[in-house]
Amino acid sequence: MKGIPACYGKHWIDLLDDAVPIRQRQYRLNPKYSLLVKEEIDKYLSAGIIYPVLNSEWVSPIVIVPKKLTGKIRVCQDFRKLNAATRKDHQPFTSEHLGHLRQTFDRCRESSLSLHPEKCFFFMTGGNLLGHTVSSSGIAVDTEKVKVIFELEPLTNLRELRAFLGHVGYYQRFIHMYAILAADLTKMLKKDEPYEWGKKQQLTFEALKAKLTTAPVLRSPDWERPFHVYVDKLPFAIGVVLSQKDDNKKDYPIYFASRQLSAEEVYNNLEGSVRNGVLL
Repeated sequence: MKGIPACYGKHWIDLLDDAVPIRQRQYRLNPKYSLLVKEEIDKYLSAGIIYPVLNSEWVSPIVIVPKKLTGKIRVCQDFRKLNAATRKDHQPFTSEHLGHLRQTFDRCRESSLSLHPEKCFFFMTGGNLLGHTVSSSGIAVDTEKVKVIFELEPLTNLRELRAFLGHVGYYQRFIHMYAILAADLTKMLKKDEPYEWGKKQQLTFEALKAKLTTAPVLRSPDWERPFHVYVDKLPFAIGVVLSQKDDNKKDYPIYFASRQLSAEEVYNNLEGSVRNGVLL
């Protein structure tokens, strides 16, 4: 095989004390992939990367990930059951990071995206990306970007209003019921609506800036935990909060979503709840 030669080492999987071995059946495989899967497995066998194992107590099925542009496939293994029986390691492995990098580069290659080497950072525990601060704790707003917004003076014309709402709206996933909070400003964007900056608009302006400076850290979804969806409906807007509970049974937010309703979208409570689900 092309690439870096295989190297060998020993690794022990630290199972929970009450872990029970699980033998999973293979998932149904699309017939058009059968030959490709066999070719991939034969390739790994001949390269010495894998070898047959008989009578293993643990059996995990393979899953197929098609590559969009090349028509080839990536053969992966579904270790979710094994992961659930493994002790959590809060120190990430370098090899795990390298695996994530390969996946990222594959996606960039498939999408014909180029990365500037001087703007790339590797093996970091966190950093700023597209106006966000990303770390092991989750995703937060970039404080430097928010500082610029917070220091803005009252808006004097429609162009400044559009720019402000564009910047704040970019972070609306961090603001509960953003559509309601911003309503007094967004309605000024309507055609033939006069531009009037009064006490109500100033209060909305300051409230949105305050929400940004106190925006919560949004955690990444934990696919092994149940999700909770909280919905809210007002006569002119709907909102949704997606959350999960941590080990202390405390709710933490993953995403906020909301939008204003048009005159034709005035629903009763049941219809509004369904619309909330569609919004999410």
